[in-house]
Amino acid sequence: MLSTTDQVFLIPETTKDALLISGEGQKKLVIVTDALTFTDAEKETLDKMMMAIKYDPKADLVKVVLPAGINISLSNVVGPYKDLIIFGVTPERLGLHIDYKMNEIIQFDRSRLLICDTIKEVIAIPKKKQILWAKLQEMFLK
Repeated sequence: MLSTTDQVFLIPETTKDALLISGEGQKKLVIVTDALTFTDAEKETLDKMMMAIKYDPKADLVKVVLPAGINISLSNVVGPYKDLIIFGVTPERLGLHIDYKMNEIIQFDRSRLLICDTIKEVIAIPKKKQILWAKLQEMFLK
């Protein structure tokens, strides 16, 4: 039996000040990426990917750029979401303690999750780009 001092999962203190959050999230899609690998080139690539699945990068989604060494509770940072795509960040850094496989769509009761390599890796390795495109099509175009 757990006592009140036993800790099952640490819920990180969340301060939005340390995060770069943009977008209106009209279609309830949240994208999380690591700040260390999210330069202008990666932002441009992400925007093109979103337009390819018929999402407006500013209106339809919320982008959360997570600085190195920062852990958050995603549910405390963004409102309810239908879809979550994580690039180069472990789910644990977002307060999600789940079993997962990279590039596999995980279906929850009210949402879906896709965990991918960094956008920088996706750009550099054509096979990873193909896998990501197939998963984005499965999630949003079929």
